[in-house]
Amino acid sequence: MSYQNGNSGFGHTVPALFVITSDMRIFEKSGERNQGWVDGGLFAMALVYALHALGLGACMLNWSQDHDQDDAIRAAFEIPDDLLVAQSPRRPVGDVFLPLTPKG
Repeated sequence: MSYQNGNSGFGHTVPALFVITSDMRIFEKSGERNQGWVDGGLFAMALVYALHALGLGACMLNWSQDHDQDDAIRAAFEIPDDLLVAQSPRRPVGDVFLPLTPKG
């Protein structure tokens, strides 16, 4: 918690921590330049909702740090530049979409 400066007053009571990351290299177009933050935020919210549904409290903190601080936390916790993630092949639209037409 010492790497993140928004937890003074309660950081010492945190028993566990999730770090949500996004690989910005998978977004190719300029219109996707913020997509990692959007997708990461959506995932983080879903995770917090799941934790709360299980009766666990959670507090989200942002990571607004410079490159040196980012490198420091990566080194301290051995967060690699490349993470392996599961990928699912895209199914054809016809497998998941059924057009409905009214009778009559």
